[in-house]
Amino acid sequence: MNINSYIALFVFSFIATTILTYILTKYLPAVGLVDVPSSRRSHDKITPRGGGLAIVVVVMIALSGFEYIANGQLTNSKKILPLLFAIASISFLDDLKPVPILIRLMVHFICSAFAIFLFFPLDHHIYILFVIALSGFVNIYNFMDGIDGMSCIESIHLSSTMLILSWLQLPLITNPYFIFSVNTIILGCSIGFLLFNWHPAKIFLGDVGSISLGFLTGLCLLLLATTNTGLFIACFIASLYYVTDAVLTILIRLINKEKIWQPHLQHFFQKAVQKGKSHKQVVSIIAICNVFLMILSVISLYSPVMALILALAVIILTVQSLLR
Repeated sequence: MNINSYIALFVFSFIATTILTYILTKYLPAVGLVDVPSSRRSHDKITPRGGGLAIVVVVMIALSGFEYIANGQLTNSKKILPLLFAIASISFLDDLKPVPILIRLMVHFICSAFAIFLFFPLDHHIYILFVIALSGFVNIYNFMDGIDGMSCIESIHLSSTMLILSWLQLPLITNPYFIFSVNTIILGCSIGFLLFNWHPAKIFLGDVGSISLGFLTGLCLLLLATTNTGLFIACFIASLYYVTDAVLTILIRLINKEKIWQPHLQHFFQKAVQKGKSHKQVVSIIAICNVFLMILSVISLYSPVMALILALAVIILTVQSLLR
């Protein structure tokens, strides 16, 4: 594995995303693609949305170009990029004009089904479970994209953690080069986009960004998690804040008979903003939480029970810090 080539891939992804995102901050308002403040949103000024289109374009160019240069063929790219294009397209259409929820969920489910079929040799019972898990994670990522910098910070955390875990468990992983490539690109793209998405955000990811990041990140997490029990626990710990916040919020809204797909302000991090914390403070608290989760993900490879207990403690302390 040539480390220099992955460094070059990261640098390209970072620079390309930075340039494209800057262009979109100027272009998207001109075509009316903006997010207007409302009582169900956490921002207070009109902001361009759909900036995640820059990330999708960079991922498609970088992944296919890197794989072709490295291997002379597009083994993984021809599997994942058509699916990414499909799921990103319906998401971008939704950014332009609301698409019925059932159509969006159907596209998410179909793309997840093809991704699991192409990347996992599974029997039909586990196959359905994995499709539900991936499509569910895609929507969790979208649900959690609620304040400035949130999804970028999470993507930086998860991509970094998966790169470390993949490096430590390299001999055991079935498709390590795909995981390395995708997460290196996501890391570069997320840092580049964060330059414009940090509070006060100049541009939002939109569904095209959050859904696409969730799709790629979720697939890589599943590829790692199915390697062995140790990596399953490590991946679970790494994603624990997002999963905890999203699942508890969804359950509470279902109990209250609310439409869970509609914008709202009931996530823990959104309540923290309502209590007076700035977007920077809230995202910084979650970033610190993620640093501990990253460390505990690595520790779990050697001491899983202790790591799980400590991870749950970190989540409880984080939620208390947000709601204090």
